[in-house]
Amino acid sequence: MNRKLVRAYVDGLITQVINDPNGPLAESQAKTARRMLMKARIKQPKEIRMLFCKRCKSYAPPLSGKTVRINRGHLAYTCKICGGVSRIYYK
Repeated sequence: MNRKLVRAYVDGLITQVINDPNGPLAESQAKTARRMLMKARIKQPKEIRMLFCKRCKSYAPPLSGKTVRINRGHLAYTCKICGGVSRIYYK
């Protein structure tokens, strides 16, 4: 697999998923993009990593699949499926 071709295809899938995260094909497109990046051994961009839970690896877009809380110095994302919490520090 050519890494440039995979990256171009995945970028197209990412834009479709970001434009409509709760659409009928969003979950399958996100999983396909993630699988292709892992197969080609390419680092996943932040947009893809934010779509999946770090604990249970399920598709969970930030507004419908996760709850977002703002604490002192970080954002806390809680998965609605498994209850796993991931934190992103912004200070």
